[in-house]
Amino acid sequence: NSKVVIDQERLEHFNKEKDNYKKSNPTKKNSPSDLAYVIYTSGTTGKPKGVMIEHRNAVSMLHWSQQEYNTKDYDIVYASTSHCFDLSIYEMFYPLSVGKPIKVLKSGLEISSHLQTDHKVLVNTVPTTLQALIAEGQDLKPITILNLAGEPFPVKIAKKLSKTNIEAHNLYGPSEDTTYSTSYTLEKDKEYRNIPIGRPITNSQVYILDENLRPLPIGLEGKLYLSGAGLSRGYLNKEELTREKFIANPFKKGTKMYDTGDIARWLPSGEIEFIGRQDSQVKLRGYRIELGEIETVINSQKEIDQAIVTIDILKKDKVLVAYLVGKNIDKQALRSSLQEYLPDYMMPNHYIEIEKVPLTPNGKIDKKALPSITGEDLIQREYVAPTTKTEKKLVEIWQEVLGIKKIGITDNFFELGGNSLMMIQVINTINKQFDSSFEIKDMFSSQDIRKISKLLEFQNYQRNSDNNFLSENTDEIII
Repeated sequence: NSKVVIDQERLEHFNKEKDNYKKSNPTKKNSPSDLAYVIYTSGTTGKPKGVMIEHRNAVSMLHWSQQEYNTKDYDIVYASTSHCFDLSIYEMFYPLSVGKPIKVLKSGLEISSHLQTDHKVLVNTVPTTLQALIAEGQDLKPITILNLAGEPFPVKIAKKLSKTNIEAHNLYGPSEDTTYSTSYTLEKDKEYRNIPIGRPITNSQVYILDENLRPLPIGLEGKLYLSGAGLSRGYLNKEELTREKFIANPFKKGTKMYDTGDIARWLPSGEIEFIGRQDSQVKLRGYRIELGEIETVINSQKEIDQAIVTIDILKKDKVLVAYLVGKNIDKQALRSSLQEYLPDYMMPNHYIEIEKVPLTPNGKIDKKALPSITGEDLIQREYVAPTTKTEKKLVEIWQEVLGIKKIGITDNFFELGGNSLMMIQVINTINKQFDSSFEIKDMFSSQDIRKISKLLEFQNYQRNSDNNFLSENTDEIII
């Protein structure tokens, strides 16, 4: 709905007429409640929404920044974020408001080349970009202040940063609340399980509420709502969505609060722990699964630098896929280790090694650019061919149910992507074709064709022995 589009034709017309207009600036008529800019965010829906930010929203965030950061601790600020991304508001306007120079970079990927010549740098970026710098072996000493936002703060990065002199901040906030809503400063040499998103910034309020908008006590998970000076006007030309997401604040009459769709909880320290997105929960075979929880467990493994977990469709069935960045990854050992921390329904079916995580122009993870799953992503052991009739028949059953062409007798059913539904199919087919009494517990105790074959042969032997005993000793049986 632009009123004017300045194209070459209009510009040429202006140049002809410009001498008829005054050269002095017009009188300022802006007020704090006027619209400063509209920034588009797709959030997790993938559909762009224009967020209307007023002057007072942005000014409040800048006032907090001026109080939070000591200008003596840095000499230059990198503006490496696209101006289409709300982190750029901080990068551009905060340093200007305190008289610090800005170096404009094309993207976060250019940071490494400039750190070689600059000193005492404030870097404002997303965790994925920092992970790329670390993977390159980049010396981070020139960075004195580091802001990470836009994605969850990985514990592995925190461990590395806590051993440096970098002042590292974990910043949280949606575009709807003007860039930042909460802040946490990393502590030196502290062991973290999860990095808190901290406390509300100046003139901001955070509420963690249940489904009836009642405050939850320390430790209980609930939906996170935001209110205060940073709260935007709403969505451009989307009145219904604005009413749905910007609701009346029951704790402060006459104000509104924003429903973030994020799940969080209060910690005893008074800080907030981010749990995940309400809409990033997936339902898989009747279970509600938080993908971020699986990523946290995988990222805690020594050989893993970064992990991304997604859900995909294979043979009309939903499967969990883990994309892994690391060195010398032993997938079998990794899966065994994950079994100590994750229940069966949260175990990834496919493990794909990638050299680096694909990024969007804003430096965030580009999940659409991740490679597709194939049969090669499954954990298959060195091929051992079937030799007995039982083994050959079991291989046929597994290949049919799992949809894999070549299965050896030492391959693990669950490592091949087998799930509970497939397991029931296999058990029913085995019992039908072998006239056996194979059970779920037998599948969990055996897990490969060689062991299952021996178990079936033993059950068959035992059944034949019992039948022989009954026929020979009928007169001695007492019921």
